[in-house]
Amino acid sequence: MRLTVVKQIGKTRYPFTLGSETANLHDVLMDAEELSFSDIHKCDKCGNDNLILKAKEAGGFKYVEAWCMNKDCRATLTFGRKKENPNVFYARRNDDKSLKWEIYNKEETQTETKAPEDVQSKDVQYDDIPF
Repeated sequence: MRLTVVKQIGKTRYPFTLGSETANLHDVLMDAEELSFSDIHKCDKCGNDNLILKAKEAGGFKYVEAWCMNKDCRATLTFGRKKENPNVFYARRNDDKSLKWEIYNKEETQTETKAPEDVQSKDVQYDDIPF
C-alpha cells in the first residue's frame, strides 16, 4: 500500500510517496507521521511566498531547510530531527511557538549544498541561489 502526502512550502507543492507494496495501512500512516510539519506558506522575515526545500550536509550532520528565494532576504527555516527516530522531521520553532526563521548569513553558507532538481516554482531563479 502506498500513500502520497502533499506538503506545501511557499507556492510549491511537494508530493511524498510513502509506504511500499508490502506495507499495510498502519505502516503507511506511521510513515506519514514522520513528516510532522505543517504547510509553510511564506517567509516570516519578509512575507515572500517563493520558498524552496533543500538538503545539505555540513560538519557530519544532515540538514533539511526551507529557503526564502527573495534575493534581499534569503532567510532559512531549518527542520529538526528526533534523536530517538531521525526519520521524523519538524519545523523548528521559537519559545513563543513561531517558526524559527533565521536571517541569511552569506559567510555561513556551505558550498556542498544542492538545489532540488524537481522544484517546479516558476519564480525560482537558480542563478541567484547562494549555493
